[in-house]
Amino acid sequence: MKKTIMIAMVALIPFVTMSQKRSNKGKSIQKSESSTQLKSNFMIIKGVEMIIEDSRIVEKLTEEEESVELSIKRHLKPMTKLMVAFDFGSSISKENQSLMAESRNLRSMPDAVNKAVEYGWEFINSTIVIDRKATIHYYYMKRR
Repeated sequence: MKKTIMIAMVALIPFVTMSQKRSNKGKSIQKSESSTQLKSNFMIIKGVEMIIEDSRIVEKLTEEEESVELSIKRHLKPMTKLMVAFDFGSSISKENQSLMAESRNLRSMPDAVNKAVEYGWEFINSTIVIDRKATIHYYYMKRR
């Protein structure tokens, strides 16, 4: 009986040693370095456009009083302030940080799309939400 238990124990030793978890001493450092270099495949460009009231216009014209030419000019070149943000999700890379830094200098949504194209992004679709005080642009991009 002791002999069969001893043989069974000897037979189990290789299985027990193989099932032990091996340490990841060197791998944890590589993992943290590569997490900062993650490249996202999708991005949303968010642009918030707010109308700036012109203080020179003292009295507001009604729709009937407003000329067609003035209405066209207001639609072609509105007095607005635009803020742009690039949303990559949780991935952080130097490229993403660089694109975010350049977002402060963008003056229009086409500028934002063109800047993203320079970094290897492709336009997919867009959504525009009009609020009382702001127009919010969502441009969906994917990596080429």
